[in-house]
Amino acid sequence: MVGVEFIDYLTKLRVNDFLGLEDFADKMSFMYSVLILLLCTTIIAVKQYLLASIACYIPTVPSGKDFDKFLQNFCWVHGTIPLLEGEHIPQNFSEWDEADKNLRIIRKKQAMNPGTKDEEL
Repeated sequence: MVGVEFIDYLTKLRVNDFLGLEDFADKMSFMYSVLILLLCTTIIAVKQYLLASIACYIPTVPSGKDFDKFLQNFCWVHGTIPLLEGEHIPQNFSEWDEADKNLRIIRKKQAMNPGTKDEEL
């Protein structure tokens, strides 16, 4: 296995002899915390990119056979912009950019004035 070979490689380096690590907890923290972090990151990345796509939903779905694929890809690239049921769906990139700018302005105002609603801004 790759993990066993990598751990054997780390033990051959003997890095912990040069750093003055005093006890088992220090050695575990120094030697294996990065490995555990990389393992968890790999598991999450494989789950998100290969097994299940990002959860990207809108309340009204326009007709079209490949709209779901388009929506998933668009959400991965551009992020999500919430649209209300009666709200106009942007039709070109300039309208999407305008909707994104308006949303960012609202989010910044909400961050500066916590507790306010969208209608008050």
